[in-house]
Amino acid sequence: PKSVILQSKEKKKEVKNPPLLYNLADLQSFCSKAFHITPDNSLKIAQTLYEKKLTTYPRTDARVLSTAVAKDYERKFGYKIPSRYGNDRKITDHYAIIPTFDNEGKRNYDGLNDLEKKVYEAIKGRFMDIMKPPFIYDAVSVTYNGVTYTSACKSESATTINVSLTGKCKITIVTDTP
Repeated sequence: PKSVILQSKEKKKEVKNPPLLYNLADLQSFCSKAFHITPDNSLKIAQTLYEKKLTTYPRTDARVLSTAVAKDYERKFGYKIPSRYGNDRKITDHYAIIPTFDNEGKRNYDGLNDLEKKVYEAIKGRFMDIMKPPFIYDAVSVTYNGVTYTSACKSESATTINVSLTGKCKITIVTDTP
């Protein structure tokens, strides 16, 4: 083991909300990374999903819903959408891309190709994620030998941080228990 000089350590509670809903640019970026398709191809798939009544209008800049749509989804489907995701002031023409849960759309799902299904499931997954509680975690950082390392720990009682220095050695730093 290599010896180091511990200069500081800090632990603070962090809160991370689920991501905002997809607008067209975010959906295209996700599809490019996840499915290796072009933005144009993503738009074509999003348009197909819209035409088959599976999702809402895709050409949007908004990442939130109107308050009316949020209330409508709660009334129709029982989805309690947090107020963070319903904001009329952040909508220009159309609200974020979400599943419609329309009966005709459900019937059209089986006719989708595999890539269209993956994009639909991504849209649906992002929508379902907004109803999850925030992720609360401890952000732990230590500074030694002039370098700061940060780790996100889910556990309330995180006491150990493992740090690998360019793969040459492994250092375990044990912090005080809370």
